[in-house]
Amino acid sequence: MKSSTELYGKTDFTSFLSRAGINGKTQAGYISSMNNLFKYLLKVKKAYKELDYDLIDIIEFLKATQLKGRVRGTLLQCVQAINAYSHFINKNLYIELRDIPLYITKEYPQREFVILSKEAQKSMYYYAQKTWKKRDIAILLLMIETGIKVSEIIALEKNDLSEENSMCYIRINSTIPRVVPITRILHDQIILSYSARNDKDSAMFINQRGTRVKEVSIQNIRRSYHLSLEILRDTYIHNHLIRASVLKGIGENQIRILYGEHTRRFIDFRARV
Repeated sequence: MKSSTELYGKTDFTSFLSRAGINGKTQAGYISSMNNLFKYLLKVKKAYKELDYDLIDIIEFLKATQLKGRVRGTLLQCVQAINAYSHFINKNLYIELRDIPLYITKEYPQREFVILSKEAQKSMYYYAQKTWKKRDIAILLLMIETGIKVSEIIALEKNDLSEENSMCYIRINSTIPRVVPITRILHDQIILSYSARNDKDSAMFINQRGTRVKEVSIQNIRRSYHLSLEILRDTYIHNHLIRASVLKGIGENQIRILYGEHTRRFIDFRARV
């Protein structure tokens, strides 16, 4: 029988957590959470590949955890543990508890997920190639494609953008650093947004005063397009779920079940000339 601090032979995970400044009690909680996830996958999928879990697996696991009557602190620890372990194995997966559409309980009142429709997202990419406001639309598309936080956008540098084997990537430096793929259109819009500046600032995005963009500027951008942070984040999660469902052979009905039958509403995009 494995101890509570041993993760399916991944003893290096403890060292990784120690280097990250995680105390022993929290380490034990993280390892216990990951063991519970892997046991769940073994039970449900009848087979286990060490790195074979994605966002849909996590949602199903957290919903099962919630139905067992676990408290919010336990669910939050599960999410934090999954993020830490994903970073440990270099898996591109980062989630927050508020992003997971769990079933309704007194502690988790159901909320409506407002999402940009496919047509609205297509119009955003079309608009991106026409508008002179390259910085503004690039920031919005970046949030939709990667789920990046406002604080992470502020910290972006020009050299965080990269290209390899015809694929485009952006490096996000935060508590959980990660390299995320982005579309060619977004990659080009970001370059255009800072190429026209004629400055030597290393920041990817700057404000009108020529200094690194601040949170208030980003909030003003999304407000000018009538988009809340929740809409941008929900759209990212929805798109991520759709991609994961295709890879796993899960249909649209399963996505509707994961979100809840009546929790989604699609809206249009209002372009600003």
